[in-house]
Amino acid sequence: MASRIRRQHVVIDDSESDNEDMRVLNALNNSAPSRQQHILLSDDEDDCFTPPVQRPPQQVPVTWQSVAAVLHGRGVKPRTEWLVTCLNQLAASHSGFAQMPAARKAELSFEQFLLADLCVAGAASLPPSVDALHATELPGPFILQVDEIIDISNSSRDRYQEKSAGPGRVLQLSLTDGVQRVFGMEYRPIRALQVLSSVGFKVRLRNVCIRRGLLILVPEIVEIIGGVVDHLEAARLRALEVMNKPPRGRRVPRGVREPSLAERATRAAWSDDAGENSMNAPAGSRNSSGIPTLGTFNSNGSAVSQRDNGNLTGGVRLQT
Repeated sequence: MASRIRRQHVVIDDSESDNEDMRVLNALNNSAPSRQQHILLSDDEDDCFTPPVQRPPQQVPVTWQSVAAVLHGRGVKPRTEWLVTCLNQLAASHSGFAQMPAARKAELSFEQFLLADLCVAGAASLPPSVDALHATELPGPFILQVDEIIDISNSSRDRYQEKSAGPGRVLQLSLTDGVQRVFGMEYRPIRALQVLSSVGFKVRLRNVCIRRGLLILVPEIVEIIGGVVDHLEAARLRALEVMNKPPRGRRVPRGVREPSLAERATRAAWSDDAGENSMNAPAGSRNSSGIPTLGTFNSNGSAVSQRDNGNLTGGVRLQT
């Protein structure tokens, strides 16, 4: 006869277990740090919020402030980070640099400034929103970098052909102070300006008139300082190589839009493989150095400036 297993039901007193759990929880709560109490705000009270902490702009060290003052007096406004780095490198490479007068230190720094890209080295020297100004004269002086020169009196293919200064030539300059891009128009012939000049050179402008955001350039207010930016000049030469090629036949299937001459030249200028077959990046895009293309003109003829928002700008885009 199979044995029967009796199941016994054990009744546990829950009250005793619950009391033990409550004692443990109370002990933990007493040992934990007290929580912050919620504060009820009345609608009658003014809201008071702590503004976000903003980092102050970097200041020029006291050691170099006299050099910065000399540069600012000449219209040169470099970025603080660039100036400090430049002066430190000059001090490391020139014996007795610390004993040189401030004017000599500023001169050596200015020589480096002429060879630097203002999109890296330049601070904002122009007033904000130049493209919105009209019938205004800016006293200056302003040190600007010339990123592009074209002769808008010629056709697209001939805009980069050299022509002597005279009534038949109208140069358009793309300029930047490192933060803001503006355009200048040759109102009277300026013999020192040439279409085939190496780009990246610096000019000093004084008492320049603004018409619908456009800088009106005459010989009396333009001083050529000099300098060059190697990567901008290399891009210009690659673009000119495309512009100077003889006209070609259609090379894309029917129904597909063929890139214009300006688009092909722009892509050749900023492509990594300096060749016409490098068509991956669309016209107007940035190159590998983070350099955007230039702006254009509005339908009413006013200039469109492009700002950097912290990003470093400058570059060349051929105008159509």
